[in-house]
Amino acid sequence: MPHEINVFRAIAQCACAALISACVLVASCEVEEGDDDGTEAPAAASLDGMVVIPTGCFPMGARGQEGDDHERPQHTVQVGEFAIDLLPVSNVKYAAFLAEHGNDCPYQAFPYDCADCSAEGRGIDCGGSDYTVRDVCQNEPLGTGESPPEDGFTDSCAEHPVVEVSWFGASAYCASLNKRLPSEAEWARAANGPGGDDCSTWRRFPWGDDCPGEFHWEFFPSIYLAGCHEAAWTRATARANCVEGDCFDGFERTSPVGYFASGNSVEGVSDLSGNTSEWTADTYHNSYSGAPGDGSAWIPDGRGRVRRSTSYYLAGRTARSNYRVLDQPWRTWNFLGFRCAASAFE
Repeated sequence: MPHEINVFRAIAQCACAALISACVLVASCEVEEGDDDGTEAPAAASLDGMVVIPTGCFPMGARGQEGDDHERPQHTVQVGEFAIDLLPVSNVKYAAFLAEHGNDCPYQAFPYDCADCSAEGRGIDCGGSDYTVRDVCQNEPLGTGESPPEDGFTDSCAEHPVVEVSWFGASAYCASLNKRLPSEAEWARAANGPGGDDCSTWRRFPWGDDCPGEFHWEFFPSIYLAGCHEAAWTRATARANCVEGDCFDGFERTSPVGYFASGNSVEGVSDLSGNTSEWTADTYHNSYSGAPGDGSAWIPDGRGRVRRSTSYYLAGRTARSNYRVLDQPWRTWNFLGFRCAASAFE
């Protein structure tokens, strides 16, 4: 749940927004070793658990009449090589970060929590200094009488995605691993897949474009999700974890990261649709008019931060790869997580 903030703190946060934006822009830029300004090249991130997305272009944004106005105009983006986590950051990984780092993620001398330890139903017990992961997750499967989780998965919170993490907490975690939050364009490229030689290959979902056109219009009922496949999804056939009334995926809340492998992107990235929404580096703009064409984070003249992807909380129509939301960096939600990216890696 979101933190309660008083008026003074809200004003202070707004006053330092320009400084925050400037810092994030610098942090998202790769500096080559030996540059004349004397800065050092960033330390390389380990590729363990990541996939390299090669240089290339793709069409970013909604197509035709689908989606919301802020998902348009569709535009071609040329993205340089980067790496992105195959899976969202899990509870067990973030708990280890909190145990070493603590729950303070200050920015520009203003105090921010990395995670909301007062929220109910979180996967990490952060009431003390141990930051233990709960044995039985609050997001355990529904009592549908279906089979237990597939081999290799348990009902423990350990491999569920971490939630209730602020943008500051997500950024700090990534920085601790010589990584960073992905730009919105990088996140979109991972979800869309390669754009092909003419940069025009577009996919409505990370797994492809196999859904009727009616599904992407908000005023159509969510039952159109059933038309995406020969039959309605079940826990065994679902491609994503969205609201149970649409997706029939068997999880009332989060599911273990990577559980729905049939929903992976072309390059094998999991959970880019469903499970949790995810933080990106960019500030929010009302449309893509004027957006960078090189895949970098769009920081100037924006507000808040962009988060991408649907979650277990939302209807199936939001499973589209272009779905995006404005949020404030200090907010935390039980359906919001993140993954990391890197420009320098080995």
